[in-house]
Amino acid sequence: MKKFVCPLLLIAGIFFSAMSFADQGQSLPLKQQFLYAGLIGGYGNDDWSSMVVSYNNVADIATYNSNPAGVDGKGALFGLNAGYQFNAHVAVEAEYVKMPTANVSMKYFGSASLERNISSQLSYAAITLKLMAPIFNSNFTFFAEAGPAYEWRKDSASWDLLDEYPAVSVGTWAPLFGGGFMYRMDQHWQSELAFQYLPGTGKSVGDPMNYYIPEIYAGQFKLDYIF
Repeated sequence: MKKFVCPLLLIAGIFFSAMSFADQGQSLPLKQQFLYAGLIGGYGNDDWSSMVVSYNNVADIATYNSNPAGVDGKGALFGLNAGYQFNAHVAVEAEYVKMPTANVSMKYFGSASLERNISSQLSYAAITLKLMAPIFNSNFTFFAEAGPAYEWRKDSASWDLLDEYPAVSVGTWAPLFGGGFMYRMDQHWQSELAFQYLPGTGKSVGDPMNYYIPEIYAGQFKLDYIF
């Protein structure tokens, strides 16, 4: 948990630093209906905890051999977004996010001598409805968002010990839930600090990797240009 919180604090620092460069002396009213697009950076976690099993706690050896023994899915994320704000309270946004590459270790038959490491890349694309609440008379806006997302996972190699099968590429639809704060810097720039969650699919059973998608936790910093 600490490894995830510290990068989020860094993202928050970047967000509030960006605010310090904003023009506080706005003399013109900021438009409330506009098209925008920008870049996404941040820190994410591909949570494989529902799949990681202990050799001592699995009665079926086939289940153990087809499940990861350990996964590191934390790291930097990157993406793109674009949206349209209808008014001060409603916007629709599309985004693509590439999550950190997860390093997955497999230990066949409980043996370290048969250990194998596989890289698994998780990404998602989503369209969300954002409901916004401006905070008093400031340029801050709190928002909550939700919408459909498509998640897909692509592995670097087959999960089979002898590479008898091709590497897995699998995807699924899932709901996205999120929330955060936006800050209007001026007529053409806005920044955003957000957290998003997407549920995974699948569980620890025999040969699950043909359909498993881990849970996603994403802390994001967005910088958008307003057209």
